[in-house]
Amino acid sequence: MNRARSAVAVFALAVLGISVFVITVVWLIPDDLAEDALRRLIEKKAHVTFRAAGFRKRIPLGFVANRVVISALGTDTELYSLDRLKAGIDMAGLFKGNIRVKINGASGEGIFRAVVSLRRNDTGLTMDMSGVEAANIPSLAAKGIKGVFSGD
Repeated sequence: MNRARSAVAVFALAVLGISVFVITVVWLIPDDLAEDALRRLIEKKAHVTFRAAGFRKRIPLGFVANRVVISALGTDTELYSLDRLKAGIDMAGLFKGNIRVKINGASGEGIFRAVVSLRRNDTGLTMDMSGVEAANIPSLAAKGIKGVFSGD
């Protein structure tokens, strides 16, 4: 029984040590370098441009950005704007074998929440919003659509 406990303790300490090491390495990366890497990843995977002011990393593996603008790739056509955006990896999901990124945003009086699940051959997105004004979605505002959106 003592051997089993020792093995579990060694495994737990190894996982904790590796986690602390990875978080420390990521934390040492300058904010502008992390923002640039995120921008390139978003352009490659989502085919949109991500611009933000006041970008900074969050512990353990996340970021906060102010005045975020999402635009169509290769154009100046704004698709969406947010006053504030927070995103981070759900650490509990890592232990279950999938990567989940939780995203929270504020746009005017509205809020936006999403969870992106990344698996080997599949990507899932769950999103809901409440009180988001059409004015914050420039493609809708340009067509004269007005109002407040809420829903899943």
